[in-house]
Amino acid sequence: MIKFKRRLKSKLSIAHKLNPVFFGMILLILWGFSSGTLVGELCIEPFNALKQKGIKKEYIQELKKRGEPEVFSGEQLKFVGMPIGGLTTGQVYLGGDGKLWYWDIFNINRIVPTRPGAGDKFYLNPMTQDHRFEQGFAIRVNKEITSFSKKLSIGGFSNISFRGEYPIGKVEYKDRDIPVSVRLEAFSPFIPTNFEKSDFPAVVMQYQIRNESNNPMEVEIFGWLQNTANFFTSKNTKGSHINTIVNSEGMLQLVNSSEVNMEDQDAPDYGNMSLSLLNANKDSLASPKVIPDVAFNSSGIKPSKEMKSRADLGEVLTGAVGQNLYLKANEEKIVTFIVSWYYPNVHKVRIPKLKNHENLRYYYSTKFTSSADVAIEVIFIWPYIGNREFKMRCFIKFRILR
Repeated sequence: MIKFKRRLKSKLSIAHKLNPVFFGMILLILWGFSSGTLVGELCIEPFNALKQKGIKKEYIQELKKRGEPEVFSGEQLKFVGMPIGGLTTGQVYLGGDGKLWYWDIFNINRIVPTRPGAGDKFYLNPMTQDHRFEQGFAIRVNKEITSFSKKLSIGGFSNISFRGEYPIGKVEYKDRDIPVSVRLEAFSPFIPTNFEKSDFPAVVMQYQIRNESNNPMEVEIFGWLQNTANFFTSKNTKGSHINTIVNSEGMLQLVNSSEVNMEDQDAPDYGNMSLSLLNANKDSLASPKVIPDVAFNSSGIKPSKEMKSRADLGEVLTGAVGQNLYLKANEEKIVTFIVSWYYPNVHKVRIPKLKNHENLRYYYSTKFTSSADVAIEVIFIWPYIGNREFKMRCFIKFRILR
């Protein structure tokens, strides 16, 4: 045992030089060997308990079989809500159709915790998607004579399927009448055992667009985002919504903020939100203001030379960013967006019996200065989170550690 401890110490001296992503895994494996328990035995133990309870051997063997991924479609999609977004940054759900919803990030109670049955009622009557503001994604196929658009959500493609593999949600869009298919991978930076790299108030929306025809094709993919800064408290606030387009070093950003007096900067929904396009180039497009009800008029999204737009608080002001793609026959390309937010005034949430409540702010406000800054910081760790191998390692590690 003494010799093993010496070996363990030497291994740890090597491990601390490795990437922190793998450090927790190394500790877990070494602990398993040192305690005489293999990691695999941790998974076998529940089956031993079943044997002791007299469960039939055939049933236990069925449980041990490798299952098939569970895929949801049709009416099931409206009940899907996979938690997404960084740790301790609010609550956002990824819907079965790939649309982000719920949006409990504005420090305004959606469920009153002191009310009887505040949350447990949803077990019997699950929530369905709600849309508090305009936000979404769509594609537009440009042809010589006509063009057509399809939302990347219910009401767009006729065949949508969802596969949840937390922390990654996968959505596929197909339609027999459209020579284009789309695959979405949505996730937030998540590195088990590393909280500081897992608390980004952001969601990465990575779309893979494929030309299913034997002819070249021009396709646009774009997202839109309504200005929500001081929007929900606008009746008691005076000021302006401001949408700004920022283009810098390969990133095109729509930054939605507000201009209010000092007193109203303490409002629960004071802050900003951004929609960023990665790897922007000359074929990227942006507009600080698009037509109202854009979800139903996505064909009306067009590039603009204007870099800023204003509106009175309470008015709907929506901007958009997108990418124009030229796809060869059967070619596919990836376009990545980041939806990020910065609403730090969590002290406005009603939390009973909490001392010094007025000093409470989201922890992420100590690390980031704005939603645009959040997206930039995500880019810094993109070499780690942007490749499939890394996402798979995190997924496997998460399964083991939990």
